[in-house]
Amino acid sequence: MNYVLKYDLGKIIIFDGYCNFCNWGIQFLLRRDKQNSFLFSASQSENGKKLLDHFNIQEVESVLYIRNGVVLKSSTAVLHVLRDLGYPWKIFFVFIHVPAFIRNAIYKVFAKVRYSFFGRRATCRLPRENELNRFL
Repeated sequence: MNYVLKYDLGKIIIFDGYCNFCNWGIQFLLRRDKQNSFLFSASQSENGKKLLDHFNIQEVESVLYIRNGVVLKSSTAVLHVLRDLGYPWKIFFVFIHVPAFIRNAIYKVFAKVRYSFFGRRATCRLPRENELNRFL
């Protein structure tokens, strides 16, 4: 458990490693995160499972963003990631003012159809050699 705790103060994104759209999103962030401020973990990986266990998260139905030890879910997680990514992406944070029940309803519909539109991998994405320090 101590292994997980040392990451609590960072910015960790837990994603569905089988989802093609989610993997595209991780690639998007890797290319734009010039400060290397985000760490990534597939929810299916050993470290992803340890993080989920540490934060007592039973089921992952969305992307999770652990920011300074606080777990953000669904649309709230996405909006905070975009804000932390910086300009111009932080402009989308204005949508945080839309009530969460509306944002998350849209998010859940998209989450249900993402495999149909974007496909699913048979295995989790493996980081490239130059990305190894960004993945837990």
